[in-house]
Amino acid sequence: LEGVLRLRSILAPEVQGFPTRAQACWTRRFVRLNSLGYRDVEHAREPDAGIARILLIGDSVAYGAGIDDPRARAGDLLEQTLNRAAGTRRFEVVQGARVNTHTLHHIAALRRLLALQPRYVLLLYFFNDIEHVVPPPVSSGGLLARIDPLKLLLFNSVAAEQVFIRARRAYYARVWQTLEDPYANDALVAEHLAAVAEFFRVARTAAVEARLVPMDVKVRLDPGFGARYRRFEQEAVARGIRVWSLEHAFDPHPWPAL
Repeated sequence: LEGVLRLRSILAPEVQGFPTRAQACWTRRFVRLNSLGYRDVEHAREPDAGIARILLIGDSVAYGAGIDDPRARAGDLLEQTLNRAAGTRRFEVVQGARVNTHTLHHIAALRRLLALQPRYVLLLYFFNDIEHVVPPPVSSGGLLARIDPLKLLLFNSVAAEQVFIRARRAYYARVWQTLEDPYANDALVAEHLAAVAEFFRVARTAAVEARLVPMDVKVRLDPGFGARYRRFEQEAVARGIRVWSLEHAFDPHPWPAL
């Protein structure tokens, strides 16, 4: 079983939402980074004449985690669609997304990538970007943590790794309704939105048109997520942040398909 699963992780790598060997194999096979460390082609410092640059910033969703062909990602599809519809006007999307990032990382990426002179900035926002005010728990260090039996199993056995991620998925599927939602905490949301507002202040200072694009497929799972989406959108707008809503973008798709 161990040998079969190791072979499968090599022959059919996939993103699993956890640092597995299959996920590491997927990254090695399908991800190519440019000199700035982004999953993108190289860009000249100045855009060619007649081309408007769109800077897309976000986390694994914009990065295209699990999408083998980067041309099938949101940013690439946006560029292709605009250039088909825009006539003589041309657009170029610059990818500024990285996995496991939150709003503070996005501010830093914006400041860095403004050197490429974008005309527009889109922040593809996912509902874990609040983690800079509510960081996920991390295991303690030290010798005991290093010899933890579960960690030793995960480091040395693909079979144990695959059993663990399925058990983890089943656990969260059972208890997600009881977990505390940081977006229900007004103080945390206010602190988080102050950081989001800083992102847009940086864009305005650089005379760049910017939009917040919140994305949450879970609005198809439970009405509570739809209410959370609308509340976040309203509070962002109240702070002067311009929002393009995707709340109903996934209405045609049933939850199991998403």
